[in-house]
Amino acid sequence: MRDEDRLSEAERRLNLALRPGDESVARVIAGARRPRQRRLGLHVGVIGASILAVALAAAFFWRGTVPSPAPLVISGSGSIVVVTSADGRRWLIQTQQSSPARGEYVVAFPQ
Repeated sequence: MRDEDRLSEAERRLNLALRPGDESVARVIAGARRPRQRRLGLHVGVIGASILAVALAAAFFWRGTVPSPAPLVISGSGSIVVVTSADGRRWLIQTQQSSPARGEYVVAFPQ
């Protein structure tokens, strides 16, 4: 069953105006028969841009959540332990020279 026989004059003229030319149809058919070229560079660029965006977002998030410096810094050399607070106060703790146990450590809490 053909609908073209039932079209009005305005519809026929509209179909003629919207119908593509023979050159356009031939170009589309030729493009469909051609093997597709892969756009590997475009895919690599999109993936690279995505990774960069995630890295930048992580860097900004990490920068905003950097922990504050430790309130106490414990260091030492030999039998002397130095405990330094964030405001600059220091405590020097000296252990016994002839301590029978090895691996001892000091925990200091500010008041």
